[in-house]
Amino acid sequence: MPKLVSGGVRITPMKKDGTMALATGTDYHHDETEDLVEDLIEFAKEDKVGVAAYVPDMKKSKANTIGGGWKPSVIEKLSEEREATLLVSFRHGFPAPYLAFFDPDEKRTSSRPTAKKSKYARKA
Repeated sequence: MPKLVSGGVRITPMKKDGTMALATGTDYHHDETEDLVEDLIEFAKEDKVGVAAYVPDMKKSKANTIGGGWKPSVIEKLSEEREATLLVSFRHGFPAPYLAFFDPDEKRTSSRPTAKKSKYARKA
């Protein structure tokens, strides 16, 4: 999924499930992810709501979620252990943009085969 490399986001409360989520905006630029995560945690604690985020290898349970989102304490722990990234989704079902937490494991590599260069490939 593509990373957010331009533009920005804002924090917005989701009325339907009572979570803090992201929307397109100008409050936080793509390189201010750490500040965004800190503010999300603070606002979610104040309002006693969850934080909407994508954590690919972690299952949601009552112990670490509130409503439709992750507990602020879980987000705080994830931000210390993993890399927080702002992502843009083109897939139906994911909000765009959204916050994701990835395990910074350098051993992982893409299993996608290297494609042969096309005559239409972008010129350097």
